[in-house]
Amino acid sequence: MGNELQSTIKDLGRTVVRRANHKDVVWISEHMRRDDIREVMAVGKTPYESLRGGLIKSVRCITVEFDGTPVLMAGVVDDMDAPGIFGNIWVLATDDLSKIRKDFLRHGHEVVDYLGHGYQHIGNGVAAFNKKHIRWLCWMGFRFYNQFKIGDVPFYSFGMMMNHV
Repeated sequence: MGNELQSTIKDLGRTVVRRANHKDVVWISEHMRRDDIREVMAVGKTPYESLRGGLIKSVRCITVEFDGTPVLMAGVVDDMDAPGIFGNIWVLATDDLSKIRKDFLRHGHEVVDYLGHGYQHIGNGVAAFNKKHIRWLCWMGFRFYNQFKIGDVPFYSFGMMMNHV
């Protein structure tokens, strides 16, 4: 994908990876998958607040669209305790992610490499009930470290060492 942040980062025909914008925040927040909604609500945010904050705070923030419709947003935010060393990666999607499942699995490592570029380690937390995210994280090679709770919702911390730093 390269390190440059262009308008279109990767064109796969009907699937395009591009720089995220506020219209994506609105669309995805209104069409977000149920488990993603439950996860952001568990940390005290609405889907809109979570995506808007991600767009504003992320060092790199992308949207993946299919046939011109956003299906997911992803980004990486500098960790406040270790900026430039540890990045908090995030992904939030709509149910239409299933339409690009094969492309997303095939090119997911490129997305992770692009978002994690320049960091020694990327990671975050995922709600234990969010099985689709957990399966994708496993497929990408993330390691799971421990379980913690936010309120009464169990989460797993996960991470990955980046080898291109």
